[in-house]
Amino acid sequence: MYYLTHNDANYQCIVDRESQLAEVTVNYIPKRRISRAYSQLQTGDIIAVATNISGLNFTHTGFVYRYPNGRIGLIHASPAGTVTIARDLQRYVSNVKNSMGVVVVRAIDPRHIQREYD
Repeated sequence: MYYLTHNDANYQCIVDRESQLAEVTVNYIPKRRISRAYSQLQTGDIIAVATNISGLNFTHTGFVYRYPNGRIGLIHASPAGTVTIARDLQRYVSNVKNSMGVVVVRAIDPRHIQREYD
């Protein structure tokens, strides 16, 4: 926090970036349709729980966890501060207060990115 409160350039950089991000459209999977996307989810995909709280986009994050039987769960830090695995992603999100659904993000392996200098 020190670097934000004592460095105007850093603070302004964050304000500018947030302003740019405010213009970005983010699509989400409604909570009643999450299970329909299970076949497309991969272990390690980042899940952000979208909320209808004004001024707040997400209330919680975690990672897709695929059980050996194919069931999709969510590995995340619980409010109690321990890492836990929710048994079913859709059921978990449906029980999160003010949740609307999820946004899924998949990290790209940098070894598979075509670089301009390659």
